[in-house]
Amino acid sequence: MKSPSARKRGNATGGLVGQMGDFEDVNPAFYNSIVASQAIVDLNAGGRTGGLVGHMMYGDIERSFATGVVSGDSLVGGLVGQGSEAFVDTSYFEGVIYGDSRVGGLFGEANAGNTSNSYAIGNLHPRSPTDDSGRSVCANLSPFKCDFGGLIGQSHYAHRVQNSYSLMTVDPGILNPQYNAENDRVAGMIGRQLYGTTQSVVNSFFNQSFNTQIPVKTPTNQYGLGRTTQQLKTSSTFGAWSSSVWLIQSGKYPRLRDLPNQRLNEID
Repeated sequence: MKSPSARKRGNATGGLVGQMGDFEDVNPAFYNSIVASQAIVDLNAGGRTGGLVGHMMYGDIERSFATGVVSGDSLVGGLVGQGSEAFVDTSYFEGVIYGDSRVGGLFGEANAGNTSNSYAIGNLHPRSPTDDSGRSVCANLSPFKCDFGGLIGQSHYAHRVQNSYSLMTVDPGILNPQYNAENDRVAGMIGRQLYGTTQSVVNSFFNQSFNTQIPVKTPTNQYGLGRTTQQLKTSSTFGAWSSSVWLIQSGKYPRLRDLPNQRLNEID
């Protein structure tokens, strides 16, 4: 399944689905699923904007991907703008993302749920550094601020990330005090972690070579491990990952075996 280009403003906009599920769908038997799907997107929307799903509650995405441009106000993600009890497995985003608050390579915001065997590759930028009066957009968004991350902008209630990685380059302009007074909410993997646990991030990495000006956050079991480009092209880095899911070769970034159109190794 492919989506056409879209140019529209509004809340809950996705390359495939705008709103998926609701807070009454608490029985796993009624979870919604996106499986083996793709979206080629050019989205310019408002809040809750995602390459596949704008707002996802109680659902999962498997063996799917989105490529292109995703642009929104807040809650902007390469796959999901805002997810509550959302599960992403064996999926990826490739492209460019623009947003103002809670912006990430896979999720803008992830509330519980899980991300596994997935990655994001591309660039992450602020969309509108100042409002019409010239004031910082993020400064006006308290308590959310910016929350920019290579995989997840804001993660909370123990959303778990496992066997995943980010090759997103986070625009260092986000660190400009005029835009964002709290640089501790910008990171290579997760911009802000709320109510995390010692198992929030497991065997997951971000490319530190792409983000030399971005702060490295700790603890690593909540914010991920920074690795150089060379380390991310070394097979021993991924010793805990499944070879039935990932094709892991020295000198190349790992790629998902079951998905097409991955251009990972065109990136230095």
